Amino acid sequence: MFIMSQTDFKDERIKFQDWSTRKLETPMGLLPILETEEGQLLQTVPINNFLAARLGFLPQDEWDRCQSDSLLIHANELYEILGRRVYIYLYYRKNEVPNDIIDVEKEAKYKIMQYFTLMTSMARPGCRFLFGEKITVADIVLYCTVEYCCVRYPETRTFNSWLVDWLKHMEQDALFCKYLKSRSGTCNGT
Repeated sequence: MFIMSQTDFKDERIKFQDWSTRKLETPMGLLPILETEEGQLLQTVPINNFLAARLGFLPQDEWDRCQSDSLLIHANELYEILGRRVYIYLYYRKNEVPNDIIDVEKEAKYKIMQYFTLMTSMARPGCRFLFGEKITVADIVLYCTVEYCCVRYPETRTFNSWLVDWLKHMEQDALFCKYLKSRSGTCNGT
């Protein structure tokens, strides 16, 4: 959102291998943390909503804002399942893969299907983006969620025709493309 709104910011990232030592220094032992003039905000959904309100990426309609919150919360749940139950073993701790990894992956695929089915049902019919003709925080998070899923499950990009069309609109948006270029190497295949 900072990049798309052309707002300066300081982006500090902690490497995976440094996390265990830094964890004790953070409030509640959690990331992400947003530091602003007002103070610290913890956790993804409040941070995303604060920035979206400040930078103009909240949906205009009250109902759409609630739908957006729901999508953000469910995206976090999907990240949690994939990150802690699948990716950690397949990419970081290959020698510790649990015996039930096949069942875990089946559950992950089911959760992906549930999430994208829900997301599609919430989208406004006939609009380029989730809630209209303007990209919102939910669109940004949804795109990142698609890319996160594609690390292991590339077929996510073709889940249904709405998602295929929506991805095309996102990837044709000039400001969003600027964001993607700023993140090259961190987004799957982009």
